[in-house]
Amino acid sequence: MLELRDLSCGYGDITALRSLSLTLDPGKILALIGPNGAGKTSTIMCLAGLVTRHGGEILLAGKDISNLPARARPSLGLAIVPEGRRVFAELTVGENLIVGGHTVDRLALQRNQARIFEYFPRLRERRGQHAGSLSGGEQQMLAIGRALMSDPKILLVDELSLGLMPKMVDECYEVLTQLSAAGVAIMLVEQSTERALSAADHVCVLEAGNVTWQGSATAAHQNKEVIEALLGTNTG
Repeated sequence: MLELRDLSCGYGDITALRSLSLTLDPGKILALIGPNGAGKTSTIMCLAGLVTRHGGEILLAGKDISNLPARARPSLGLAIVPEGRRVFAELTVGENLIVGGHTVDRLALQRNQARIFEYFPRLRERRGQHAGSLSGGEQQMLAIGRALMSDPKILLVDELSLGLMPKMVDECYEVLTQLSAAGVAIMLVEQSTERALSAADHVCVLEAGNVTWQGSATAAHQNKEVIEALLGTNTG
């Protein structure tokens, strides 16, 4: 579903990611982990077209989207749940979802909204409430729901658990599990390494913009000491 070939990106003359190559298949979850400043968020934002690509290729279902502007990527099946949620605070929950579904027709808009309310019943209860008045966990649910409104084939999720209570994290991860079971490919940037390892099928460790380890989640669990050494921390 997604293939990166020697992808590099950055900000001006600063390179944040160097020569990342990987593949992500339908229904699989790939976790990008690493210390702060490793290039994880830059990778996500580059795939979304929001950070400058310095080299390499991005292929979505075999189609090279490397030079497409950010606005053209959602209609091809790519959606992002950004770090910090970034919901539209002055819009209602329902209006945020409508914004997320701008690439689909009215019938799909209604169908997708109903599906999201099944995933997150709290959003149904708060559909007329301003997004800025929601709790952090509810805003994260809304950010996921907004991304799902475009019927993505690939979901890019940046720092899912950041600042959330464990119960809210569990609810959001349960939805990711359901989405992957339905065939959605997910790339996950996660501060909680243990949580990322438990959810992912494949793991990629970044440090200072470079890939330092890559393999299956099973291999990552078998090499926890290696992962801990690369991250300079304990995975729990």
